[in-house]
Amino acid sequence: MPNKGEASTEKLQDFYQELEQLLLKQLEEKPSLDDVRVKLLELYFEQHRRDDFLKAARTFARLQPKRAESRDWQRVASMGRMLAPGEALFSGQDSDRIEFISAPSGPQEAARVQRFGDEARYRPLFDELAAQYREVRKDPRFLTELELLLMALPTRRPTPLIHARRLSEHLGGAQIHLKREDLADSNPHLTVAVAGQALLARRLGRKTLVTGTADGRRGVIAATIAARLGLRALVFMDAAQGERAAANVLLMNLLGADVQAVKVTPFRNRDVREAGLLHWEKNASDSFLLTGLDAAPAPYPLMTQEFTAAIGRELRRQMSGPGKTLPAMIVTRGSHAADALGLFPAFLAEPGTRLVCVEPEDEDELDQRKASDPFTQVGMPMSASEKTVAQGILDRLEYPSVAREHAMFRASGRVEYVETSRARARQGLQDLARFEGVVAGVQTAHALAWICATARDLKPTQTVVLMMTEQIGNALWDIRRLVEDNPPPGQRAPPDKKQK
Repeated sequence: MPNKGEASTEKLQDFYQELEQLLLKQLEEKPSLDDVRVKLLELYFEQHRRDDFLKAARTFARLQPKRAESRDWQRVASMGRMLAPGEALFSGQDSDRIEFISAPSGPQEAARVQRFGDEARYRPLFDELAAQYREVRKDPRFLTELELLLMALPTRRPTPLIHARRLSEHLGGAQIHLKREDLADSNPHLTVAVAGQALLARRLGRKTLVTGTADGRRGVIAATIAARLGLRALVFMDAAQGERAAANVLLMNLLGADVQAVKVTPFRNRDVREAGLLHWEKNASDSFLLTGLDAAPAPYPLMTQEFTAAIGRELRRQMSGPGKTLPAMIVTRGSHAADALGLFPAFLAEPGTRLVCVEPEDEDELDQRKASDPFTQVGMPMSASEKTVAQGILDRLEYPSVAREHAMFRASGRVEYVETSRARARQGLQDLARFEGVVAGVQTAHALAWICATARDLKPTQTVVLMMTEQIGNALWDIRRLVEDNPPPGQRAPPDKKQK
């Protein structure tokens, strides 16, 4: 007799066969049912039935005179490039290609923040890489390779899209869905960016991935991806930080990375990045520099923007199946967060979808954003010595100049930037926790609060998506302060352990 596992498999196969026959019968009676045809293709894709998928896709292609404008065909082409990467039917599809508008910044704006590597001596390196990337990005299979790689990494792609049913019923109006990027094991944007650069390095024949890391996070991700792709990882890290982040150093060593300690000038963590840059300069034929979103000259900003746009393409696939419609709104936290940069591009050409970034409306924060000094946009007015400390903090961020990309979105008029109160954020956080069993971070709670106030005015057939990326493990104290809303002045989170 078959065991339970075999019986379960047979039962699943029977279900697939019955479903396939039902779909084929519907198409026989009415061939114009595109949603049924896409469902059949999804069934073949799910079962990895390549030949059946290609046969059905060719039939579908003949029935789509304007494939470039068809959302259904975009979904089929996306599945086809994964199931049959070399198939000509799916090549040349630009539906997933994101073209970014240049940021509206003049010479004065550009001079305010200088990227590391802007020196003339490094210009030929970046120019050569830019030319190479222009050729690679013409191949639609490259993005498919990236998405397949991401499925095997700790990002746990695709991340779930969860219907917050009880919260939606409580509020009335639109159906709220949660894009749970926060369930990934590591920073999703950072992992996607590093994965894309590593895949490009392999495509170009480079054997060594070179990067600098502050606390070891990017180093661990680089080492993980290098091991997956059969590459070598060389990681430069602040010697003092290495002692404090011993766990990450251990992980990098176990993953086969070569970790090099760098003696860093206080508040100049860019010394670590420059060590990686110098190594790349001397070994450009065999190595590839991994760096953050806007921490280096072109083509790095464009590359990372296009790589992280995989998150938005994934959401689009999740929202564009048979019987589904694109969301009426996609909402994410604003501030200096990079969430929107990976999420919005896939929807920029959809006028029926509002794209919204939500920020706190606290009076002191508003005053700071209105100030002209770039540092006072994210903190209190600073003295010269305080700015030196602040620069050290900024240099430790993986995305040190994300504000520029937000400025691009804001200036285009396509993305809305709105504000909501701390009191509403508190209520939104509590409602989400009690109705859905999900705890949001403080910035995400502000985005949720705006959704709660806005979704009521939409129809129950419409959908709103909230992107959640904040991992709450290290932010419970901030959540407590938001919920209680009355911490004593100057109170700080207690240390995890007493120092001996």
